[in-house]
Amino acid sequence: MSFRSGTDVDAASLRETFLNLNYEVRNKNDLTREEIVELLYNVSKEDHSKRSSFVCILLSHGEEGIIFGTNGPIDLKKLTGFFRGDYCRSLTGKPKLFIIQLFWSS
Repeated sequence: MSFRSGTDVDAASLRETFLNLNYEVRNKNDLTREEIVELLYNVSKEDHSKRSSFVCILLSHGEEGIIFGTNGPIDLKKLTGFFRGDYCRSLTGKPKLFIIQLFWSS
């Protein structure tokens, strides 16, 4: 996949913004599709009961409904599905925001 210029600047700006809003911020770079799935699955299983909301920001290559890890595509519905109320009980009834910035390569 081609280089995505500006991503580091975007990531740094988003990090600063959400730290200023008192969110816990975890940056991960260059993950495989398996690592992305495992990371979000594990985060969905954490206890979020003391948190008032959840934000996940993904910056990568992709296309409609698909994001790419370093080794291939992932269906975005699979990733967001980990945070449904029936699957991630500690976030039930709380806002869950997914910000997805994709570089569309055709």
